[in-house]
Amino acid sequence: MLSGKSTYSRISTFLSVIVILFFTNFPNIKVLKFQYGELSVNRTLAIIVFIILIAISITKRRRISIKRIDIFFYLFILFSMINFFSISWLANLVIIIIIPYILGSYLFDEVKTETMKNTLMIAGLIQSLFILYSTFINPFQLEISGFKEIKTSSNGLNEALLDGRVSGSIGHPVVLGALLLVCLVCGFFNILRQEKMLLSLLSFILTTVSLTLTYSRGSWISAAIVILIMLIFVKTKKVFTKEVTAALLIFILVVSPIGNDIINRFSETSSSDFSVSHRSYMVNWTIDNSTNDLKSFVFGYGFGGSLNLLDKNSPKDGFPVIDNVFLSNLIDFGLIGLLLFFILLGYSIIINFKEKNKWIQFVLIAIIINGLTFDLLYWEQMGMITFLILGLAMNGKKKVFDEKKPSMVSYYGIKNLAILFKGSEIK
Repeated sequence: MLSGKSTYSRISTFLSVIVILFFTNFPNIKVLKFQYGELSVNRTLAIIVFIILIAISITKRRRISIKRIDIFFYLFILFSMINFFSISWLANLVIIIIIPYILGSYLFDEVKTETMKNTLMIAGLIQSLFILYSTFINPFQLEISGFKEIKTSSNGLNEALLDGRVSGSIGHPVVLGALLLVCLVCGFFNILRQEKMLLSLLSFILTTVSLTLTYSRGSWISAAIVILIMLIFVKTKKVFTKEVTAALLIFILVVSPIGNDIINRFSETSSSDFSVSHRSYMVNWTIDNSTNDLKSFVFGYGFGGSLNLLDKNSPKDGFPVIDNVFLSNLIDFGLIGLLLFFILLGYSIIINFKEKNKWIQFVLIAIIINGLTFDLLYWEQMGMITFLILGLAMNGKKKVFDEKKPSMVSYYGIKNLAILFKGSEIK
């Protein structure tokens, strides 16, 4: 008979795989309607998985502790609720931010980080195969509500691999690019570490091609910066691995049609480009609108408040989008919330110093850089993946999954502040 620990570990591992595959591949399709809003497939899945694992944790009397850094997360949530915008957006705060964080930090704590990383690579591979099939083999595009205008989206190039931009099963090329970026980082990390080479190479190559076809410059820049950082800081098992990998990447960039599209896309970018000028303009717009009221500047307008503010005080260029997660957070969560968000991100990057867990650092760095170009928390897939990984990152110091597990797991320690569930220790 399986022990309580092994039962929970198997169930949580299976559910973590399902959650990641759905969050990275399933479109925002609404399945349930309520008085205060609608639930999509992904949101419904997150709630169901959360309830299942909480129920098992109580039944098995698992000990779960609040780490010191978690206090900053709950303060972030508390300040977010002080000035909440509406009941529906309060529900979004719970489903998109709180539940994924708790899943990653507590309920998936017995899932190996290696499993999470491999699942993200497989997710990117699945999405990329769908993109390549639906673009070149049997061209079609999913009809996703709210994204019909993306069909006519131009990549700004006269001659390119595509006339438009791929949006995959997600519905939007920028959001798709952000999700593929996460998968790409995992694959490249494994290539440098020479682990799971077949899966890693397939995932990295195909996600790179698919990421190129989104023509998302923000994702491209993020990928380039993080790849450079990884080439510098990731320890390789064999000599010249980094040099050979870097040389191959440069060669492909120079001679391939993919590299040609990337170079042409950037060469046609200038300060007068609407994408650039709008984002520059929104910096001043955000500062002006966030400092109008002292209380709102400190505590924010609540999650979703920036969208309401954009409706009331639309930007002069007529494009009601901030396109920067940190500027949006300043309006939504206020100065205190933004500072707490920075603390969480900084700590989560620093804590994962173990070589096996360093991929989490690089994924978060990629998300942070890419967040400078769009409001990732307003897209359910990217918002949920971000806080799932952020929660997972908080476990970096507590467990090292590549080492042999002890026969008893205890979460007592100076840095732990409270026990959520009472009962015997996990054995």
